[in-house]
Amino acid sequence: MLALLIIREGIALEFRPESSVRQGGICVEARGDVKAAGIYCFAKRPTIGELLSRAKAPGRLTGPEMNSVIDNGTGVEVSMRGEGINISRFEMSAFYRISLGIPLSLSEESREGLMAVPGIGPRLADNIIEERNRRGGLMTVKDLEHVKGVGPNFLRDIRPYFGE
Repeated sequence: MLALLIIREGIALEFRPESSVRQGGICVEARGDVKAAGIYCFAKRPTIGELLSRAKAPGRLTGPEMNSVIDNGTGVEVSMRGEGINISRFEMSAFYRISLGIPLSLSEESREGLMAVPGIGPRLADNIIEERNRRGGLMTVKDLEHVKGVGPNFLRDIRPYFGE
């Protein structure tokens, strides 16, 4: 099994050919008080315990939260408190999700997250958020047709970055 490890700015990205996102794998992030912080890809949705085992979290990994499964594009932050371990979930950055082929949500993505999509700058991100707010917070890719600055060719180009 060949694994490619990329280290950039202290973040380790682990890609395994048999479990890449493009092949239906699940990628999740571990950070905080772990020895091997980074993004890990699994063939199926991992549990928090499985992720923290790979990320070499210190201490004993016990408790019901260790059996809780993690969704694609989710992260787990670990902080040690004495003998205990505190775990919180977060959404991976839009940059990481795009890099890993994980779709963004037009209904939830921040301005900065929208700007991670190639071709979307500050003005277009603001226009998208304005249209999303006008629609009550829910937005689909088709709704982008009504955003100033989005034409049919551009819509075709950015469609792959968003889930419906």
